[in-house]
Amino acid sequence: MSSEDRDLELAILTRRLLSAEGYYTELKVPVFLQFYGSTFRRSTATDVDVLGIRFDLDMTPTVAVVEAKSGEDKALEELLKLRAVAEYVRAARMYFVKTRVHGNAREVGRSLGIVSASKGELTQMLRGLGIDDGDPYEEERKSFTQQKEWLASMRRIRGMRHLANYIEAEAWSRSYWENVHNLMYFISGFLEHSRGKPPIWAEFVVLRAVAALSVSVLHLCRQIMLSSLADVSGGVGTFVFGGAAARRQRERLRDEILKILPSLDGMTIPIEPQFLDGLKELVAYLLLSPVASTKTPLVFQEAIDIVAVGGGRFDATKWSGGHDPVSIKLAKDILQFAVGGFGVTGPIENLSAFLAL
Repeated sequence: MSSEDRDLELAILTRRLLSAEGYYTELKVPVFLQFYGSTFRRSTATDVDVLGIRFDLDMTPTVAVVEAKSGEDKALEELLKLRAVAEYVRAARMYFVKTRVHGNAREVGRSLGIVSASKGELTQMLRGLGIDDGDPYEEERKSFTQQKEWLASMRRIRGMRHLANYIEAEAWSRSYWENVHNLMYFISGFLEHSRGKPPIWAEFVVLRAVAALSVSVLHLCRQIMLSSLADVSGGVGTFVFGGAAARRQRERLRDEILKILPSLDGMTIPIEPQFLDGLKELVAYLLLSPVASTKTPLVFQEAIDIVAVGGGRFDATKWSGGHDPVSIKLAKDILQFAVGGFGVTGPIENLSAFLAL
């Protein structure tokens, strides 16, 4: 077995642990750095072996990052990388998993707030929680490799490259309100582009984008719970822009544009996105059932794995049946909101089996 395969094995085992703790997780997430030289550029700085997020009952998010590497060498270098990545994605929990972890590396990890575990200790934790500690299933490996292959295929299509980068990486580092706007536009654009003959990875793209959207909408719900439960509609109208100051800044920009463009005299430039009314309704539903709402990303995670293993189609016979029915209903509400936000619905019919759960 190659070192890359051994690394993936450790990552999958750690993913099992985080999933049992209620985390929505993704494997091998690239970290892109954006900068201007002569032009705007984006480059891959590193990747995160496992990146996960979960929400408490009051919608407080917790992000976890994992560095999973085979062997025994380079521990200090990997620990420092993990700490830097955690800072970049605002992670509160950090795990360092290695075939064997020496005592000095554990001490450095402890001082950095990182939980260190050897493979043996990881499997012991899995057994203690009643989770399978055996080698990764073929389905687990296939789901990972197939998703990466589809994302690579998307990047070879010029119009799909930005979407692939966004759903794989950028959504993790952007603010929640940027994600809500950007993902809604990406989803509607992809559905429009895929009319007639959708690619084999169409269901995967929709589900992966909506999974990221569900996380961002839960972040939005958190803002509402903190400040405006008595006025959910007004709170969504404010925090969909990141807050009152950000909304006011947009209003001022709109007003300045109208001043300098006389040809627009008598016209208006709307501040609110087209999907705002639907978002207000969705958030209201999510806040009525906060326990079930926090599990909706996990519903999408299983659906994504089924599509990846099933050759691009969702097969309801593979559904585990282990999710709260309310969580499933809310996940379907999020999906229907996402694909209907701009009035474009194809190829949503390909996900009718998911909507029928």
